[in-house]
Amino acid sequence: MLADAQWEMDDTAEYEMVITNLQPETAYSITVAAYTMKGDGARSKPKVVVTKGAVLGRPTLSVQQTPEGSLLARWEPPAGATEDEVLGYRLQFGREDSSPLATLEFPPTEDHYTASGVHKGATYVFRLAARSRGGLGEEVAEVLSIPEDTPRGHPQILEAAGNATAGTVLLRWLPPVPA
Repeated sequence: MLADAQWEMDDTAEYEMVITNLQPETAYSITVAAYTMKGDGARSKPKVVVTKGAVLGRPTLSVQQTPEGSLLARWEPPAGATEDEVLGYRLQFGREDSSPLATLEFPPTEDHYTASGVHKGATYVFRLAARSRGGLGEEVAEVLSIPEDTPRGHPQILEAAGNATAGTVLLRWLPPVPA
């Protein structure tokens, strides 16, 4: 046995490591061994780790207003993704000026969604991500502004009070009914 004074502390030793270039969705058995100038020591018990699947890239998304006034979102899988890789889609959408956005989940066979009840003059945001075994992939976003219509009516004057000595008139009114 060596005396305590003979032990040398090595502060440069590393007790963790990142292993790179592994394949997605693959099981690996990993062991660790200590070694010195005299050779390797005993190995640790194997630890089996399974890498996650790769996350997918951005799907293709387009959003347009229909003649009926709804918003139609259409999408396609990410470039290079196979049928088996895409497990579904997550769509988040709503008015840009309010939160939270509504969240919907779709199976991989769905490729569109129609949002009804949209308001003229509002801006809508749509965010879409494809889901794989590795989780949600990159998100694509589309923003669409709905133009305002011309007013459907006229303002309603509630009060008109004049001041003859000052030469002024105070008007109060309600806006027309929204389009």
